[in-house]
Amino acid sequence: VRAALSGLILYFFARFNAAKRERTQLVVMIAFSLLPFSLLLNSTLDTAMVLNALTYVGLVMSSVRVMPQTYKTLRTGNVSNLSARYFSLQFIAGICGLVVELSNAAPST
Repeated sequence: VRAALSGLILYFFARFNAAKRERTQLVVMIAFSLLPFSLLLNSTLDTAMVLNALTYVGLVMSSVRVMPQTYKTLRTGNVSNLSARYFSLQFIAGICGLVVELSNAAPST
C-alpha cells in the first residue's frame, strides 16, 4: 500500500511539479522502485520469501532516503513548499501503509 501511494506521489510530482531534468530523475526513481517487484515474476523463487525480503528492504530504504534531505533542511533551515508537500504526503503514505499492515497482522500459531 505504501509503495503504491509513494509511486502515485512520485508520478504526481513528475507530471505536474517538475522541470524537465527533475521529471527525468523522478521517472528513473519510479522505474527503480518497481524493479525489485520483478523478482515476483521469477517462478524459481518462493513468493512469500521475496515479499518478506522486499518488506525489510523497503523499510530500510524509506528510512535512508529521507536522511539527506532532512540533514540539508536542518543545516540550512530552508524548507521549500515543494519539499514540505512531498514529505508530508510521504508521511501520510507511511501512516496508511502502517495502518494496513497492523490491521492485517495475525497472531502466530
